[in-house]
Amino acid sequence: MQLKICFLIFPVSLLLLSLACSGDGATVGGWQPIKDLNDSHVKEIAKFAVSRVQQAVK
Repeated sequence: MQLKICFLIFPVSLLLLSLACSGDGATVGGWQPIKDLNDSHVKEIAKFAVSRVQQAVK
């Protein structure tokens, strides 16, 4: 009985390991340069960040 369980667990664990290791290597939320610094959304985020830093300094 234990041998049957081992023969079941081993291939399943190999399958899960191979699925976990495969991929394109992209990092979710990875760093990318900002393409357009004059974009209104980028400016809004920058203003928010600066205001938060100024609040933290006070």
